[in-house]
This record gives sequence, C-alpha cells and structure tokens, in this order.
Amino acid sequence: MDNNTETALLHRDEAHLIHPLHSPKGHVGGKVWVGGEGAFLIDANGDRFIDGLSGLWNNTAGNGRTELADAAHQQMIDLAYSSGYTGSSNPRAIELAERLAAITYPNINHFFFTSGGGESTDSNIKMARYYWK
Repeated sequence: MDNNTETALLHRDEAHLIHPLHSPKGHVGGKVWVGGEGAFLIDANGDRFIDGLSGLWNNTAGNGRTELADAAHQQMIDLAYSSGYTGSSNPRAIELAERLAAITYPNINHFFFTSGGGESTDSNIKMARYYWK
C-alpha cells in the first residue's frame, strides 16, 4: 500500500494530528496539500485548487516564488536571527525600517518589529500604556 495517497495520508493525519477549529470525525474527507504554484494548491491526487485563503492569509505572495526562497536562503546563511533587545540591530531590520519610513506618512518614522501576532498585540498594549503615562 502506498503511504502517500491522499486516503493513506488522511489516515496517518487522523492518527497523530489535532487540527484547530475542526472535528476529527469531519477530517476523513479533508485535503492533503503537497505543493503549490502561485495562487494554486496541489493536493495529494495532483488536482489544483485556488488557494482562496492564501495559506490562512500568510501566503499572499503565492507558492513557488523562487526569488523569495533564494532571498530567505541567503539570509539564513548570513544571519538566521538577531534580537532587537537591548539596542541590538541588524542590517535587514534597518533597511526595512528605512523603506517603511519612505512610504508611510511623514510623522510615522519609527518601527517596532515582532515575530508574531501574540507578541505584536502584547507589545502594542505595553507601548500604548507607556505613551499615555
């Protein structure tokens, strides 16, 4: 038996994965995405579907963008991560802040980068409290 057919993958999925906002019993007829091209997703059967959610709104640039993969690859080689804590910085953060300052309103010229939604929310609440003290 081929363990990579959509049916086999769904059974393997059901045995080990928990999905957000989804009943396990309803997942039997789910989809297993194995690839993507631009705005399309490709399932384990080779069928193409429009990715109407853009990978849950975090893949708006589409799939298969080799120029983005190449840039990410080079950045991972140069510097995979650098915290902005205690005054630390890195050239990419500086360049992005400069680019954002150039395209936003003139009085918006400082930026605070985070790594995710929860951290962003928490940081914004703290900044608002700090500002209004």
